[in-house]
Parts: sequence; structure tokens; C-alpha cells
Amino acid sequence: GPGVASVTSGGLVRALGAGSASILVAVTGLPPVSVPVNVAADAIAPAVSIASPADGAGVERGDLVGVVVQASDGASGVARTRLDVSGAAAFSEERAIQPPTPSTSTSFAFSVPVDAPIGGGIDLVAAATDGSGNASSTPVRRLVVVDRTAPTIVLDTPLPDTQIGLGEVL
Repeated sequence: GPGVASVTSGGLVRALGAGSASILVAVTGLPPVSVPVNVAADAIAPAVSIASPADGAGVERGDLVGVVVQASDGASGVARTRLDVSGAAAFSEERAIQPPTPSTSTSFAFSVPVDAPIGGGIDLVAAATDGSGNASSTPVRRLVVVDRTAPTIVLDTPLPDTQIGLGEVL
């Protein structure tokens, strides 16, 4: 059918959709030949994973966290990747990949709020969509808000160079 394949003026056959069609091939001086064309639908979703950071990794308040999403699709190629962040931080971004490619590595970055609760969880979910519209997503990857900053101690008393006797209480 006409929605299955098209032929360019240079003779390139391009798949348009699933189905069967016949293409008439003609060369000067020879009888035309009908060539059957079968186009199978891509029903397999792309593979997608979060390459970094690791599950359970600690992040601090105010950190800019880099996330690497990897995706692959050998049939129609990866057309979009997305990262969704929820919990103690919120972020969502989708990136188009033109033209769709068999494999991609996409870097995203989000900020941990300066008031995020220590011990709070940040959930990451990555997704990919192929050129045929098939989509898949990763299981939740959880990061934990930590405090690695050592406390600062300031002594107000005694004043500098004050003599303190043995057993004296400050």
C-alpha cells in the first residue's frame, strides 16, 4: 500500500509504516518487474539505564548533581531521552535526538535545594522513546541528602592570652 514505502527519484526505497507493498522496478530496454516489500513494525521499546550516579549515593544541599542516561534501540533508533527527579529535589527535562540514533548517552544536571532535609530521598527515573514511539523507563534510583560539612567551633571565652589555673572552671 501507499503508506508502507516510498521511492525517491534516485531509486531509494524508504519505509513509511508497517505492511506490505509492491514496487514496480523499470529499466530501459527490459520489462518492468514487481518487487514485494514487507515492512515489519518496531514494537520493541528502547533499553534505557542510569549510568551515574550510583543507587544510594549521597548528595549535599546545594550540590549540582550530574546524571548520565544511556539508551539504545537497534530498530528505529532512540528519538528522546528524559530524566524525572522527585522527592527532596524536583526536576524534569526531555531531550530530542535528531536524527534518532542506535545508541546515546545524555547528560542532565539538577540542583539539590539548600533547604533539602538531611536524610531525605531524591528519586531518579530515566526514560527513552524510540523513533516508532515505543517507550521504556528505568526502575527508581534513590539518592540520599547528606551533610559532609564538618562543624565550625568558635570559642568566645576565655579571651586570648588569658591565664587559666589548674582546676579552674570556665
